[in-house]
Amino acid sequence: MKIHRMEQGSDEWKAVRKGKLTASNATAIGNNGAGLKTYIKKIILNLVAEQPFKGSKDTERGHELEPIARLKYELETGETVDEVGFLEHCPFSGCSPDGLILGKKKGLEIKCRNDEKHLDILMTGKIASSTIWQMNMCMLVTGFESWVFVAYNPNFKQSLFTKEYQRDEAKIEKLKKGLENGIELLKESLDNEAVKKELNGQV
Repeated sequence: MKIHRMEQGSDEWKAVRKGKLTASNATAIGNNGAGLKTYIKKIILNLVAEQPFKGSKDTERGHELEPIARLKYELETGETVDEVGFLEHCPFSGCSPDGLILGKKKGLEIKCRNDEKHLDILMTGKIASSTIWQMNMCMLVTGFESWVFVAYNPNFKQSLFTKEYQRDEAKIEKLKKGLENGIELLKESLDNEAVKKELNGQV
């Protein structure tokens, strides 16, 4: 694992993760089917004709509230969270964790959901399957044994919800196979003559 330290969302961060399979698409990687092939096409498309990032109210909320959630987690747990930009698993894959607690070998996945979703989390304690896949891919990259899901919404008295998850070896194995297949598909696409001409600036 190679640690890249930069601000997430910066041009440097975008450059280091470009052309790589990342944990934000761990569900497609783990399921290792049609969704993975579609994901590889998106990676190639972004290499040859960079696609503008389309934000939403949810992503804007996350950018605004995530630092507060991280600080509140530190205050309530006494743990120190290390911020990193990108963790490179290999030249073709990696992840961007929301924080690492290096002394305890675990990480954070922070979600700042809207009021309806935050209430659902408080009432049920359940989180999306895609988030569980994402955390497991982060554990695969880091080798850590656990990952903490953190939900934060300042509109609630229970503004901070945390739940620690242990690595799921069955999912880890599926992710390994998905990454192996995805990287092979990516290499094949990069070897395509049309793609090579686009990347090399040939006409």
